[in-house]
Amino acid sequence: MTTLALLLAALAQDGEVDRVLAGHEQKMRAVRSPGESRRVLAETRAKLDEFLKAHPKHPDVPRAAWHAAESLLGAGELDPALERLRALVRDHPDAAPTSNARFAIGEALLDKEDWAGARAAAADFLQRHPKDERAFFAKAMTGSAYAAEGDYDRAVETLLAARDAHKDRPESWGALLQAAVYRHARARNDEARRALDEVIQSCPDTETRDLARLHLSAYLKVGGELPAFAGKDTRGADAGVDALSGKVGVIYFFDSTFAPAVGELRALKKIREALPDVAILGVSMDLEKKDLAAFMVQERPDWPVLHDGKGYDGAAARAYDVRRVPALWVVDRKGRLRYHNLAGADLRRAIAGLLQEK
Repeated sequence: MTTLALLLAALAQDGEVDRVLAGHEQKMRAVRSPGESRRVLAETRAKLDEFLKAHPKHPDVPRAAWHAAESLLGAGELDPALERLRALVRDHPDAAPTSNARFAIGEALLDKEDWAGARAAAADFLQRHPKDERAFFAKAMTGSAYAAEGDYDRAVETLLAARDAHKDRPESWGALLQAAVYRHARARNDEARRALDEVIQSCPDTETRDLARLHLSAYLKVGGELPAFAGKDTRGADAGVDALSGKVGVIYFFDSTFAPAVGELRALKKIREALPDVAILGVSMDLEKKDLAAFMVQERPDWPVLHDGKGYDGAAARAYDVRRVPALWVVDRKGRLRYHNLAGADLRRAIAGLLQEK
């Protein structure tokens, strides 16, 4: 190949990754469904892989490798994504995109519920990139992993230490709010309320203060009796809180048109499978009966779901002061409100603890 041909080939390579990424962004703007999104991600990854295969020594290889791994993360394919991320870290330890890979490994392991692995990845990121702007989030990731294992005290300690080290960041107030949630999960509601009071009194962000007020309003109800309501479920049968009498129960307010509703309901199903003695009562905030009907056919919850078509103005929503969804209460056998808006392992752990109470 002549010198001119070599030069032209090099020029063709330069900017190729940028062109692939620009095309990806353009296509993603036109995406209308999860299926289309996965297809575009796969097409982009194929083009990046072609580049990596054809130009293994090009300076853009680490960046192309990162975006190829990122496309797998976007598609929810965690195992192949982790394989590529680890290869990037191994083969290009000092390249600029490698910090992204190290952080993403921790997030992916958190999603896979590999709590020890997530903590190790966060520690590695912090050791290698202590001044990175994501250092705060790596510390928060560590706290989340501790909480997922039920070590709420250490989770709170980690979050508060992160907050002290990054007080200039607006996210530090979110850390304090999350610490309140973990204290609530530990049934330390007085401490949780004090943390929320601090957010309400001092946080400069209106949205964060409003969220803290919602939490505080709920936590003030903890220990109180179950507000009563009754109505017809989707099958036309009588249903209400009386069905929870003498049982550990969950009251779950949801809107089937909200994207997270499917995942939330499936998570409740898994908890029900693991803890079959828990009773569940659903309350739909849907305004349109047809939306709920389609959801019920698709997801088939095996517990009663009430629906009056009045949304937040419905009797049940007003009785429990529901102003946003999801809203979830855990109640004990004595008919007392015990936990509010826990999810995942926190919710499962809280229910299991109440089932052991006499």
